[in-house]
Amino acid sequence: MLLKDLSVPIQLSNLNMSSIRINPKLVRRTVLLLLCVTIFLTAIAWFNKTSDSSNYKDMSTANFRFDINKLTAAARIIESLRADRGYPDIPVYGTEGKVLGGNEINEGLRKALVKLADSDNDGMVSDTEISGLEIMHLKPELYTKELRELKFNFSSNDANLNNYVIITHGKQAGTVLYNGPLRFTDSKGRRFFGLELFMEGTVIKK
Repeated sequence: MLLKDLSVPIQLSNLNMSSIRINPKLVRRTVLLLLCVTIFLTAIAWFNKTSDSSNYKDMSTANFRFDINKLTAAARIIESLRADRGYPDIPVYGTEGKVLGGNEINEGLRKALVKLADSDNDGMVSDTEISGLEIMHLKPELYTKELRELKFNFSSNDANLNNYVIITHGKQAGTVLYNGPLRFTDSKGRRFFGLELFMEGTVIKK
């Protein structure tokens, strides 16, 4: 079972060394330290720009982005351990293994995905282009365990792992996105769907 084996030291082959032992606890601690530094620096920059009247929106959006960052850290650890051990029953990035169709992506995220998936530059994203990203649901029980191991708690208003998805194919593989019903919009009107993926009117930026 992957849920039990994630804590087992892993043997990796290397061209320059006979073997390397990776300690998952050390990996988690390193990721946790880097994430804490990132969150601290981002928080300082973020809140220095907020005004009293816009503080709530910006705080809510910042919490959401922190949660996406936590899920991204968990996704990288899970995929690294999964790929090295070669678990046949666990799909890439510890997902449910089923590629979501265009009709399973909510309207807001679909519009935001123009930036990532609009391969023909027509300003729209087709079902085929979305399918090319191979977006899948996270496997809730697997991510719950990993987040617990990392001592991560959700800060935002949506802690339902079923509302988060991940790109599993292409250069954006490993990108966690929000596919839920809530709107995370900051004081500048930018609606966020990922750590840096946001939509403002008809302008999509990443």
